[in-house]
Amino acid sequence: MEHRFVTVDGTELHYSEWGDETAPPVVCAHGLSRVGRDFDPIARSLSDTYRVLCPDLPGRGLSEWYGDPAGYSNQAMVELLTEFCDVLDLESIRWIGTSMGGGLGMALAGGRSPTALRTSL
Repeated sequence: MEHRFVTVDGTELHYSEWGDETAPPVVCAHGLSRVGRDFDPIARSLSDTYRVLCPDLPGRGLSEWYGDPAGYSNQAMVELLTEFCDVLDLESIRWIGTSMGGGLGMALAGGRSPTALRTSL
């Protein structure tokens, strides 16, 4: 597992990365008051087959806080996660989400590029 940082929409996000970076990607999105490290057990088990990315959303874990409270809306989080995937050149992803992270995954699946979100591992 590697700790990495990426700047998305002017905000530095921390994420944990597991597995080979050439493997098919899985993004794990946490719930409202949680962090990406919640996924360590499943990330460890999937990392033999997948590249598992577990971001800390803004204001959580090791990620920066947004200065503007509007950045914490569901729509803003969907846009942030879309850009996170774009910055990391993730064209086709699998998604695991808990609570808020599950809802964000559903919004992504119905968004601008729903075919980019796979429905199964």
